[in-house]
Amino acid sequence: YASEAATRYGLAAALLRARDFDRAKRELRALEASGVQHPMIAAMLGQVLLQNGEIAAAVAQYERALAQYPNHWQLRYDLPEALMRANEPRRALASIEKSLALRPCDVMLFELAARASAQAGFTMRQHRFLGEQYAQQGNLRGAIDQFELAAKATDGDYYEASYVEARLRELKRDWQ
Repeated sequence: YASEAATRYGLAAALLRARDFDRAKRELRALEASGVQHPMIAAMLGQVLLQNGEIAAAVAQYERALAQYPNHWQLRYDLPEALMRANEPRRALASIEKSLALRPCDVMLFELAARASAQAGFTMRQHRFLGEQYAQQGNLRGAIDQFELAAKATDGDYYEASYVEARLRELKRDWQ
């Protein structure tokens, strides 16, 4: 091997694509046992678990990995996905909001937040996050439409409703 670790990682990726989850897990665990540590290995193990239907184990894997590698952003996207699959959208939202505090313009985080909000039944938040996603993508008309839908929702508190109204006015000014 030029690099045994790289070869094992590549094999694990191929096994994941082939849906041979048991062998993929063995390869990734062998990598970890050999002392090779990398956030991509931890993330792939989470994917193996998630795709194999081991949702609770995937959530635990992502939580451990994110604690170990807090600056690896793929883990910040993967954990909420796993939490939504575990039917824990509120925990997913809490995780996403922590990430949004660090990257307030991240389109992928807004998309995840909208999906988690929809799953949790938070209509105002769902449309607000979609509106922010569209605004970041430069789709002002779509953003305005989403914020208008958010303004009509009745499930937000006073502060969230105030934010929606203020942001809607700002977007309309930008549109004009």
